[in-house]
Amino acid sequence: MREDTKRAALAFGGSPGIGAATVARFAKDGYKVVFTYASREDKAHQMVSAVASAAGEAMAIKADSSDPCQILFAVEQATETFDRIDALAVNAGDAVSVDQFDQTLNLRGLFLAIEAAAAHVNDGGRAITVAGNVAIRSGMASTSIYQSTKAAAGLW
Repeated sequence: MREDTKRAALAFGGSPGIGAATVARFAKDGYKVVFTYASREDKAHQMVSAVASAAGEAMAIKADSSDPCQILFAVEQATETFDRIDALAVNAGDAVSVDQFDQTLNLRGLFLAIEAAAAHVNDGGRAITVAGNVAIRSGMASTSIYQSTKAAAGLW
């Protein structure tokens, strides 16, 4: 392990929205942050720039949280870059297409992310699952699958 003792965080689904707020909070709290994004590369680059402008360190990785290989790739990149994971945040449900139910009901991604990173989280480290109030406060029928993911993440 490097001599660098600054804590490192891995955030799945770190851009935009709640995920971006999670990354910003980790950086504000002094963590080096690796985060994933599924499709909004522009937002991911904006987040890296925002963290850097506040004297923090962040790296964005394009990875789909429903794909076990991409989750493992993100964990490998995080540990190769920062040699450690002290905190893990999983912002489940980054995909919302009804045609891609497995991506929308992303409990699999939540489980796989925790399983892949757990062995690399330092003693005393934490895994954080992110839910959000959309699980109980949205009346739009088209969000029912997404709401289910968020509710389950809150119960994990």
